[in-house]
Amino acid sequence: MKLKELRNNHKLTLKQLSAAVGLSPQVLSRYELGQTQPDFTTLIKLADFFGVTVDYLLGREEQGQGAAAGFAMTKRAELTPEEDELLYYFRALSPYLKQNLLTAAQTMATGSGVKPLHKKA
Repeated sequence: MKLKELRNNHKLTLKQLSAAVGLSPQVLSRYELGQTQPDFTTLIKLADFFGVTVDYLLGREEQGQGAAAGFAMTKRAELTPEEDELLYYFRALSPYLKQNLLTAAQTMATGSGVKPLHKKA
């Protein structure tokens, strides 16, 4: 599994990653050391957090292989440091707080003349 590599590439401590994904540092450490394996839900959560596929996280595909992995990695690499930080904190929020933040951002942006990204049905 490439968890430790991804965490180090993003300059995150176990404690920071733990807070962001809702798992204890001890559990994450056991995943990194290969002492235990995450369940499917956790694999998806970790892959989504790092913007990679589950296959990439498991070491089954190299970075850039597959349309989804290439898209996710390219998009993450194009972020400014401020956008990356915002994404980091956003991913650590509960679904309820994420929706509140999105609503606030949409309100601020449209108030500044930005056209909505998605049309409401």
